[in-house]
Amino acid sequence: MIDHLKNTPSFSLDHVEVLILDEADRMLDEVFKEQMTEIIKQCARTRQTLLFSATMTEEVNELAAVSLTKPVKIFVDDNQTVASTLRQEFVKVRKEREADREAILASLLCRTFRDHVMVFVQTKKQAHRMYLLFGLLGLKVAELHGNLTQPQRLEALRKFKEEEADILVATDVAARGLDIKGVKTVINFLLPATVEQYIHRVGRTGRTGRSGVSVTLAGEGERKMLKQIMKGSKSKLKCRIIAQEIITKYKKKVNDLEERIKQILQEEWEEKELRKAEAHMSKTEKILKGEVPEQREWFQTKKERQEEKARLRLEELPKFKKKNRKRNPIKTLS
Repeated sequence: MIDHLKNTPSFSLDHVEVLILDEADRMLDEVFKEQMTEIIKQCARTRQTLLFSATMTEEVNELAAVSLTKPVKIFVDDNQTVASTLRQEFVKVRKEREADREAILASLLCRTFRDHVMVFVQTKKQAHRMYLLFGLLGLKVAELHGNLTQPQRLEALRKFKEEEADILVATDVAARGLDIKGVKTVINFLLPATVEQYIHRVGRTGRTGRSGVSVTLAGEGERKMLKQIMKGSKSKLKCRIIAQEIITKYKKKVNDLEERIKQILQEEWEEKELRKAEAHMSKTEKILKGEVPEQREWFQTKKERQEEKARLRLEELPKFKKKNRKRNPIKTLS
């Protein structure tokens, strides 16, 4: 957006009447403070601004001070607890059995939770691997993560909502801000870093009085987080036990598919590298023909973005340990 503003004379935000800043705390967590401030400065001063945030942090208050004039604050549900209609379960993963996580998850999806299931993983690579694995196991699955284009994300959501896919494998990009009706089960492949993230994840089911189930795979290193979740939960978490012979059966199935998964990933990598080489060749041909592209002005180079992200992480880490967050979602208007 900023680069477009700087490089397109006919494009401006002078006539913006309403500016909406949604998921403000999440955007600030992702180190977009300078970018957001720059966009706000480019907008008309006479605009109406609406700022939405699930938590009120120091950074969100600073952004509100920059973007809002005499704001009216509206606090709604505190969103600090899970729904009373949600049945929470966990599966213990012993230290020597960490390699069985995929087999445990496969057994849950193939035997028990067959439709309207969201599976949360930590990384984009994990999400794509699970997408390939479950597809090869014969399950109808879609994936949702940051390596997909916007049209691909929308298509994945459409398939899940319209029941063309029974399972949606997602990173935390889908844990907040999306209203997906009819989710019956949420499975955490790994526990998230905070209780707040856990609540947002399992909050995809058991909504508006409907029943739901969450199942979390909890390893030895995740016991502390599990205890925090238990402490803050109104209902008791139940331990789901899966027979070892079932895990062994699905572990064999996963192992049998390993070579095929590696082959698909290699083919995808080769296609990606080929597209990059073709794009580079096309650019080189244009330069040789004298078709030098117009120099563009960038708000930040890739190197500058990386340096800023690293710097802000170092600055925020000590503050994060000290500060207390008010977890009241807020709607702020000016």
